[in-house]
Amino acid sequence: MGPPAHHKAIARHLAATCPGVKVTEVRADGTPHVQAIAELPSFPSSDLVTYATIGLSDHGGFELATTAPRRFESVIKAVFDVASYVAAGNRKLEAGATFEKVLGRYYTKAEAAHWLVRSEAPAAAAFTPSGKVTWLTAWPITSDELVWLSEPGHTVEPLLDAAGLDAFALDRPSLDGVPVVDPWGG
Repeated sequence: MGPPAHHKAIARHLAATCPGVKVTEVRADGTPHVQAIAELPSFPSSDLVTYATIGLSDHGGFELATTAPRRFESVIKAVFDVASYVAAGNRKLEAGATFEKVLGRYYTKAEAAHWLVRSEAPAAAAFTPSGKVTWLTAWPITSDELVWLSEPGHTVEPLLDAAGLDAFALDRPSLDGVPVVDPWGG
């Protein structure tokens, strides 16, 4: 039977823009969900890889993409975890959503172990909305940034923008401008 036509259209769109795109169907033991995830090697630069869902938009209208340094190969598992959670109806995928410890499950020493979902795509050329598909981007954030975001009126988006591609590093410290959280209140 194969994937639906609109899933194939998304994959073709990505492949036309980024040579070498590989689509993998990811499954987890004990769950009925199967998620197609495209891997865009060397995108947007040679030391990075971008992962993008194909078909998650069937569960709320959005596809999800994220970028990580090439050495963090298990990021595809984190994409699957979020996609499974959303597809099962446990959480809505929307700009501003945070997913705690989604990266920390696979990288216990990662400083940026959580994701913040943003409304812009990682690179306009490859992720231009295709038909009815709108892309959201998962950006890694630190625990201090997660706490900062929980306060009314606080945002890290301008800080992520200023950091550029360096913001995708999982081993980076908190962004300049985000206060360090002192759990002792000192």
